[in-house]
Amino acid sequence: TLPAMATGDGDVSMAEAVPPLEGEDPAVNEPEEMPELSLDILDIIKTAQSQHGLRHGDYGRYRQYCSRRLQRLRKSVGFTHGKGRYAKRLLEPA
Repeated sequence: TLPAMATGDGDVSMAEAVPPLEGEDPAVNEPEEMPELSLDILDIIKTAQSQHGLRHGDYGRYRQYCSRRLQRLRKSVGFTHGKGRYAKRLLEPA
């Protein structure tokens, strides 16, 4: 089991509780700082829905738009199935 992370003066954090392995640099084990990312996803979805059929209740037209968009995305990432033979692939970070 892992020790619980504690906060406050004199308490031990998770990074201090787990000692680095022999021959390892302690600075290497620290996670990298990730930049903050903000997306207005609801606004993007509502705009796409109104432009592609849902403003008039045309669900078939919106479904076709979503299918085309998904196929375009799969093709650009390389997740196509070819001639019906499914080949499992791992998704790797860019």
